[in-house]
This record gives sequence, structure tokens and C-alpha cells, in this order.
Amino acid sequence: MTAVSLTASGCVVVHGGRVVVPAGTRGEAARAVEEFTAAYNKADAAYDASLDAAYTAGPLKVIDAARLKAGHVNHPGGNPQHTPLALSDVRYTIPKKAGWPRWFVADAQANKGGSARWLMVFQRHDVSERWQATYLTLVAPGALPEFEKDADGWAEAVPADASGLAAAPGT
Repeated sequence: MTAVSLTASGCVVVHGGRVVVPAGTRGEAARAVEEFTAAYNKADAAYDASLDAAYTAGPLKVIDAARLKAGHVNHPGGNPQHTPLALSDVRYTIPKKAGWPRWFVADAQANKGGSARWLMVFQRHDVSERWQATYLTLVAPGALPEFEKDADGWAEAVPADASGLAAAPGT
């Protein structure tokens, strides 16, 4: 009886470790970028790494904390040159995948870094965690290749046996 009632009720268990689904929603990605930017601006203005520590992880967290610590040593009262970071034309690349961690890429035009686009990787290890920026680099205009996306706009996986995708350094 229980099996019949569960089947009839439409109750389904989805195993995130086995089912290929989008890593997150476009709304989650947009909120993650907005929250990161707000925290980045607070931390940069105060030269205080604790203000964006919850929004960064990995290499970016280490580099950012060192930058803010050095700034604080020179200017304990805060950043006298602070200009709030503003991102525009943000493009999201969100893959479908099974398991954790989940990640997505955001690339944006910024009011810092000249004409280069900011390429950021966001990651989380569980649905209950906040998205954290783990990697940031600036990419010259036109140097960022287009990411392949399916008909629904989700990033396409590169087949493991695809040819022509490897390139020598500097190419």
C-alpha cells in the first residue's frame, strides 16, 4: 500500500550525486555575483578581509585577504582610493552536472581593469552553503571563447574523447 501511494502521489527522490541537473539557477548565480560584489566593496573600502571572507574561498580568498591585509597596514583607517566595483553585462555559464561541488562561471565588464572582462568562478559544496567566488582573472577583450550551450542555455559538457580541444601553451 505504501509503495502504491508513494508512486501515485508523485513523490520522487532525486539523488544529486547521480542525476545530471543544472549546478544552480540563473537567479542564484545573479544573487551570488551581487552578494560577492557588495561584500568585496565593503572589504575594499575598509581594508578588512573579514567583510568578504564568507563570499570568497580557495585561491581568491588567500589573494584577496593578503591584498586587504597589506592595504590595512598602510591605511588602518580604510582605503582612501576606494572606488566601488560595479559589474555590467554579466554573462553566466552554468553547467549541468551530477554530484558536488557545484560551480558556475560569471564573466562581466567592470569599472576596474580597463576593457578586460572579469572572469569569476563560483562554487559551493552543498545546497545549504552560499556560493563563494574561488577564482578571478581578467581577460582581454575578444580573448574569452564562447562557451557552448544547449537549447535551454545550460553549458554543454565537452566529450572526453573530443579532438582539437587541447592546445599548446601560448596558443
